[in-house]
Amino acid sequence: MNLLDRKHPTVVIGPPGTGKTTFILDKIEEHLANDVSIDEIAFFSFSNKAVDEAKQRASEKFKIASSRLENFSTLHSFALRQMGLTREHIMSNNDWRNISNELRININVSNDDDIFFNNYDDKYIHLIEKAKRRDVPLRDCWAMFAKDIIWHKLEYIDKGLKEYKSVGYEQFTSGTNGYLVKDQGPKVDFTDLITNYVKGSFFKSFKVVFFDESQDMSTIQWKMAEKIWSNSEKSYVAMDPNQAIYTWADADVSRALQVKEEAKNLIVLDESKRVPKKVWEIVNRVEEQIASSRDIKWSPANRDGSVEFIRGMFHLNMDEGSWLLMGRTRTIRDDMEEVMRKKNVFFRVKLKDSKYRYSIGTKERNAILTWKDLMRSETNEVPIRLIENLYKCLGKEFVARGNKKLIAEQRKNFPDKKLSFNNLKDDFGLLAEFGTPWAEVMTTINTETKAYLENLETRGENLALEPRVTLSTIHQQKGGEADNVVVSLDIGKMAYEEYRVNPVNEHRLFYVAFSRAKENLYIITPQSREAYRI
Repeated sequence: MNLLDRKHPTVVIGPPGTGKTTFILDKIEEHLANDVSIDEIAFFSFSNKAVDEAKQRASEKFKIASSRLENFSTLHSFALRQMGLTREHIMSNNDWRNISNELRININVSNDDDIFFNNYDDKYIHLIEKAKRRDVPLRDCWAMFAKDIIWHKLEYIDKGLKEYKSVGYEQFTSGTNGYLVKDQGPKVDFTDLITNYVKGSFFKSFKVVFFDESQDMSTIQWKMAEKIWSNSEKSYVAMDPNQAIYTWADADVSRALQVKEEAKNLIVLDESKRVPKKVWEIVNRVEEQIASSRDIKWSPANRDGSVEFIRGMFHLNMDEGSWLLMGRTRTIRDDMEEVMRKKNVFFRVKLKDSKYRYSIGTKERNAILTWKDLMRSETNEVPIRLIENLYKCLGKEFVARGNKKLIAEQRKNFPDKKLSFNNLKDDFGLLAEFGTPWAEVMTTINTETKAYLENLETRGENLALEPRVTLSTIHQQKGGEADNVVVSLDIGKMAYEEYRVNPVNEHRLFYVAFSRAKENLYIITPQSREAYRI
């Protein structure tokens, strides 16, 4: 391949459920079969979650240890390694607190869904980061977006932040120029990683490089991607511009569309394996509102599925299959959670950083499961770490005084020890009788929680398994799917005001939401005027 061709990667367009990642893994398999080493292949995706899933699939498909798949990475992690930095060089929450105190601003930083999109409460820091992601001068960004920001204050904060990162906290506060204190400087944030890679002399060449979910990349990320593929022999860029739902974090959709238009080789994956016919009709109706979709045709999976408009969720039969319930905002998601509790459904709530919050506390859930394990037989043994947690939930009338502390000491000294019901009765002060229901002995669990847990058991929920029901915002479910999907059309006041002015972002968001359904889609009709209209 000549140098000119390297500027134009093969573009893979993959609408929902058409198998972009599967296509990429198949291409990797082809190259491996042609004597290309796995070390000469790179795979980049937008989030740690997406990378981890691809790495797991590749490890299983190619029978390669995941430790050998170092080049399966986010752009941020790749830049970190190439520049010889470690996590210690990344701005920590403590660093942001220091900056907040020294510059007299209020900074609260959070990472959304482990995709290195930092959200800052302080509008000045937010604008500084926006300028870096868009790769434009700070003053130009201020002129475009700042309605209530004082330029001189912005300039002062930007200068202070750069100084802090370059010299470390101790020198920043003391004004000295001595040696940097370990782990206190120099520092970078996640956007700095990309910017420094693009503007530096760093490069690494590959035989083949793949970029997945590229529609979500910011301008500076696109420049890093281009730098990588320009130094590689062959490259693939997979995307679906209609699923670009992170424009609020400066995802550069126009650059994605430009790369698609300039492509010398365009591959369209045109058959969804996920979206059934009835659901596809709704998804297609939304897609028609997105201008970028007009030249891409794709078909649904070969099954009917169903779409039903409902007033609420209380009467839904959720006893079978996987369920995904999505709200436009956390408030709407929380309202769904309240309904699930009243329905006595076992569920989990998607949080940031690929974590979940369960409708049952981990301590209570593990204690119940441990008690049931002990009740299988009087000699069945369970790990002492589980016994320690169980004892914390048992009422004092069921454990002789001092034995909760004794179990804790035993775990510390003998972490691999296992104990049976008989062991606990004979040596560790258990006063309950074999066969006693958990609800009778776990008197430390409050009445409301206990009633919810007992109702779950009555419904036949298996607490040992992951919940079949997941609650989430739409943004957090990018890449997710379920047999049954429930979506509320309410979007909240702030989103509605943006929707009236620029509807395309909401079209993309609900395009993603509706297309998560593998079988049945339930759409909750608007409960307020601030709602998305199909």
